[in-house]
Amino acid sequence: MAIIRWNGDDIKRKAIVAAEVATERTMALCVELAKDGHPPYPPASEPWETFAWRTPGGDSAADAIAIFETAHFDRAGDTVTGQWGADKRYSLYLEIGTSRVGLTAEARAASGEKTSEATIWGAPPAENWYMQPRPYLRPAAEREYPLLASRFAFAFQGLPMP
Repeated sequence: MAIIRWNGDDIKRKAIVAAEVATERTMALCVELAKDGHPPYPPASEPWETFAWRTPGGDSAADAIAIFETAHFDRAGDTVTGQWGADKRYSLYLEIGTSRVGLTAEARAASGEKTSEATIWGAPPAENWYMQPRPYLRPAAEREYPLLASRFAFAFQGLPMP
């Protein structure tokens, strides 16, 4: 007699744990990378250029970068979620820049393309720049997010993640 045992519930639990571990690792590396690459405030640099070596300690944009919500399984959305970023008001100004006319940085961020990662990804450009963008969150996410799937695969197999 051949018996087939379904282990779906065990596999789902293992997948959820692996997704939480991989997401947490990805967010931690994003925070580390963003802290290393953020510009000083106020930035006196060329657009899109960062000067992490000039950043003062204490109350700086780098100190605002953190994981705000650890990776966890959200039963309502049937997904693993977490949140990282920077919680200083001027963090948004550094990320997407400011303008002398037109929409404020906050209004531009709110009107941007809504994605699962953030609302600032598709923010429309400023008119008549007052301060050019000097992003440090987006470059970190753009580098680390594509590695999430491989981190999940490693975590699911119980192997060390890249």
